[in-house]
Amino acid sequence: ELENVKANHKQTEKKLAKSEELYRLIAESTGDVIALTTFTLHPVYSYVSHSVKVSTGYEPEELLGKSPFEFIHPDDKKKLFPILKNYVNTKLKKIFTGKELPTTKRIEFRFKDKEGNWRYLQSTVNIVGNELLFITRDITDYKKAEEIIKQSEKKYRTLFENMPGAYYRTDKDGNLIMINPEGAKLFGYNSSEDILGKNISQHLYFAPEDRKKYLKGLEKNKGNLKDFELTLKKKDGSPLVISDTSHYYYDKEGNIAGIEGIFVDITERKQNEKLQQVLYNISKAANSPITLNQLYKTIHQELSTIIDTTNFHIALLDEKENKIYFSYYFDEKDDISSIQKYDFSDTLSAYTIRTKRPLLVNRKQIDK
Repeated sequence: ELENVKANHKQTEKKLAKSEELYRLIAESTGDVIALTTFTLHPVYSYVSHSVKVSTGYEPEELLGKSPFEFIHPDDKKKLFPILKNYVNTKLKKIFTGKELPTTKRIEFRFKDKEGNWRYLQSTVNIVGNELLFITRDITDYKKAEEIIKQSEKKYRTLFENMPGAYYRTDKDGNLIMINPEGAKLFGYNSSEDILGKNISQHLYFAPEDRKKYLKGLEKNKGNLKDFELTLKKKDGSPLVISDTSHYYYDKEGNIAGIEGIFVDITERKQNEKLQQVLYNISKAANSPITLNQLYKTIHQELSTIIDTTNFHIALLDEKENKIYFSYYFDEKDDISSIQKYDFSDTLSAYTIRTKRPLLVNRKQIDK
């Protein structure tokens, strides 16, 4: 019987040794750092795999008997110490309750390597008997790449929010999914959120036909348009003349995902161009061999392209007699044909001539 017990004990020792060798081989073969520490408030390394040299430059022997907190960044110690304290408290509770100990969540911290540089590490910590098992991965390159992306996004966001033109992006159905603050302001909205989600064809175009012409032009030019003029509408319904430079953007499969581009407000420029054209046409007519009445009609027609001339008249001032003479008039409500001239002294016309400024008044102001 004693011999059987000894034989079983030796067999168990062999299995245990084989198991330990297998775990050692796994630990030494993996790229992750595997480490064991004592399970106390001041833990020290009892085992560290050779892979630690790749990420930190230390030989395993240089870490044995030392505390991980000697190498961890001071700011991160504040984060990790409460976790360790929680483990110790949980272990004490287990003695009385018999409940299984939990596994911690994944933690990140900075670890000073042999050259004095801070490496970003990510560890999963488990309780194994009376020790803590750390499986640690070096994520320094990932964190650097993440920071580069963050900085790039910050620059892009700053550029996006402060660019002078109106940058926009729509999905393939024409719904606005992105627009910068300047773009929202251009259309009369207080913020980008107020206009996002709206369909361009339904909310920003006066006529759906214009949207069709635009899409046809985009398709004809192989998905790219430059300085394409459009008349869109603001939130209050007023016209907005813009120059659009846009193109298709694509998804990962190469399918058209939508349209993105820049709107530039050219309303004022177009108005000035139209005004210059009107002045040129009137000047040209004034120097043509036509009658004065024909010239007045030309002035009326030209001005009607830039202002409302439904009720319109041209009057001449005789300063000696202090009277105004109607040379040309068109009024859809009142017939003033019988009025050839009237006293100039106390009239709105007199006011505008004296001040050399246009005047817009309502009935209450006239009565005053």
